[in-house]
Amino acid sequence: MTALMDSIEGIQKNRSDLTLVNLSDNVVCKPEHGVEIAEGLKSNKTLKTLLLENTTQNNDSAIALGDALSVNETLEVLNLEGNDIGADGLKALANGLAVNKGLKELKLGSQKKSFGNEAERCLAEALDKNTTLVKLSLVIKDPSARNTVDRVLTRNTEIGFFFFFFSNQFFFFFYIYLFFLT
Repeated sequence: MTALMDSIEGIQKNRSDLTLVNLSDNVVCKPEHGVEIAEGLKSNKTLKTLLLENTTQNNDSAIALGDALSVNETLEVLNLEGNDIGADGLKALANGLAVNKGLKELKLGSQKKSFGNEAERCLAEALDKNTTLVKLSLVIKDPSARNTVDRVLTRNTEIGFFFFFFSNQFFFFFYIYLFFLT
């Protein structure tokens, strides 16, 4: 329980040395802890990776995490695999992802509940507005939603590569320009 509470407090207090929180398979971690973590994520500027795999997270914690994703720009990896998140939780996460500018990887596979086609389409529509997510661990059964998600993840991967390549090219040519001026 101490490690769990220390992690929640570190997230809420924006501890600068806290970039990874791994609570996976923690039998003490309950949905109410997920809600507390989500509240802390709203103002956290240091946490990059949050692992909550197999921690009984449910729609309530997913809704809170979706709200946090809408404002948090530093979290890059979120693992929620093997929990009890259903359609409402997926829709809330989708709403957060639609405006999120930091998350690169989201793991949602092996939920105890199924999401259904409507929630999958909601996710696909939201991801169409997202430009940072490049990895999604989730079996999407709706063919249209699956095609959209595949297309978006490919697009986002290419955007990331394009930005990295040309930002480095710019600095390379800038340095050459400065070199020849002096």
